[in-house]
Amino acid sequence: MEGGDGMGKRVLISVKTLQLIDDKPEEIELITEGEYYKEGNEFYAVYDETEISGMEVPVLL
Repeated sequence: MEGGDGMGKRVLISVKTLQLIDDKPEEIELITEGEYYKEGNEFYAVYDETEISGMEVPVLL
């Protein structure tokens, strides 16, 4: 996983979502290693999904 000019920084990424399950809010948090980099004037956080989450493709935030 590499982005921008290849000078990305390895980081710990936390993604929290709020879902309604049976009309009750439930917070789900994913914590994973990823890469953070700047390309032009934009910043990117990229991580790989895993089999556990049901997706196996890179994610770009």
